[in-house]
Amino acid sequence: METNYAKSAYRTFLFWGVCSSLGVTISTLVDATLVGNFIGSTGLAVANIATPVFLLYLLMGITLGGGAGVLIGKKLGEADLKGVNRVFGSVLSVGLITGVLFAAVSLVFRSALCSLLGATPELLPQALQYLNVVFAFAPIYVLYNILSIAVRTDGAPKLAAISSAGVIVTNLSLDLLFMKVLT
Repeated sequence: METNYAKSAYRTFLFWGVCSSLGVTISTLVDATLVGNFIGSTGLAVANIATPVFLLYLLMGITLGGGAGVLIGKKLGEADLKGVNRVFGSVLSVGLITGVLFAAVSLVFRSALCSLLGATPELLPQALQYLNVVFAFAPIYVLYNILSIAVRTDGAPKLAAISSAGVIVTNLSLDLLFMKVLT
């Protein structure tokens, strides 16, 4: 009986995990297409300059969320709900602090960081304009990944996938608004 439950749970988590990953991949392709069509090659260059920043935020969120997920899973298995809440609260605090530190340091050294990431003098104004927003929202990027893993760990992979879909739709809608309507 437990084997059947484990197989069913595995399939459920796998399916919704693949759906989330596929959604992010498709969103990235659509995003690049929109940038290329509405902004042009300069926009694509700036988006590529920003990619390492997004990957750093993703890395930090997944690292913190994954570690907390292991501890939360252990505490759930022990039926230690106070422990679950303690770990969850701690990882959210660390994620928030980490995101705020990333934002503060990035905003202070934004010109140097843009140059380090490959922004040429011609691209620097656009890179700064875009990365100022990305840097400022570092806490949100880090916390999103922590929360997504926590929701999966709590046994709701479908909710995590639906949340990812909501983020993707919001992102693409705002892309269209800012690139097509407001420019």
